[in-house]
Amino acid sequence: MLTKSKSLFNKSSKFPNKLLISGEHSAVYGGWTLIAPIIINDSLSEVNLHVSTCNSGKEQVVILIYKEKAVMKNDGSIICNNSTKPLFDIISTIFKNNKFSIKKSKKEFIFTIKLNGAPKGTGNSATLSAALTSVLSEYFGNKLTTEKLFQLASIGENGYHGGKASGTDLHAVLAKSPQLFRKVFSKNKVSYQFASQALEKPKDTSLLIVDSYLSGQKTTTSNQIAIFAKSANITKNPDELTESERKSITSVFDKLVMEITGDFYFFGNSKRLGKLFLENQELLSKYQVSSPDIDKVIKISIENGAYGAKLIGAGGVGGAVLVLCPADRTNQIQQSLTSWGFKTYPIDFMPNT
Repeated sequence: MLTKSKSLFNKSSKFPNKLLISGEHSAVYGGWTLIAPIIINDSLSEVNLHVSTCNSGKEQVVILIYKEKAVMKNDGSIICNNSTKPLFDIISTIFKNNKFSIKKSKKEFIFTIKLNGAPKGTGNSATLSAALTSVLSEYFGNKLTTEKLFQLASIGENGYHGGKASGTDLHAVLAKSPQLFRKVFSKNKVSYQFASQALEKPKDTSLLIVDSYLSGQKTTTSNQIAIFAKSANITKNPDELTESERKSITSVFDKLVMEITGDFYFFGNSKRLGKLFLENQELLSKYQVSSPDIDKVIKISIENGAYGAKLIGAGGVGGAVLVLCPADRTNQIQQSLTSWGFKTYPIDFMPNT
């Protein structure tokens, strides 16, 4: 007998994006990173969860994102693509932790994802993992500490990063301020070390994030991590390396991270900071994680007066670029990049909360 559906829960969770200023790829192996939560397009990405009753046998979990629909049926089978599979891993874990089975529950779970248009390289996977974890945990009445939220959302992040998420993106999304952050490996254990930073844009400067994507198949984060490892002749997993092996990978990046941090304040040296961006980019290019379009964005930016620019995130086809601009040249730089087909996003650090 058909029964009328009844709404049981309808709430949303929002989280910021992240800006990984310096330390990408090295972070996977325990290197320091400089990260910050940011707002893009004056909005936050959102995950809404609507739970309602349904007839027996019609139970399902649905994820709606853009025009795509992914489904977990009441027998536990999943019809989805790579963009939603890690989110179902989080859902399955939270169901298990709460001793809940979708089968015969007479409930339908619909997750609707609303992205804020942030480009690749700004932690979209971490943002969605955190938001979905938060709202589903709220449905079950689970009060999560930041540490527990991090642990559960990391299930999704590891799925998106081929099992090798550094934790950097997720920590930035959950942080209330810019951070120096690193992953610490010890015997049979991984922990995290971080310190809050009072970052500011240097006087009379602006920051742009540029989406370098023009066409073609975007490279995934997991593929970029593999490319970096191959270029650096790394044949072991991060937790299998000795401390000296890790330092041989991370030390050159760590030096740049600390130097960049030192000039990211109101009276910082803008020209020196721009040169450090370019030095960082040259190092990342050496490990083959840049792309022709990323290089083009940087070239156009410099030709139009930018102090410096570098890729952020994993890089590769469709990767994002961070550009440090003199405030009075920002419009010209944006117009030039737009004329080549690149999308630009003025950003600022998220206010401390």
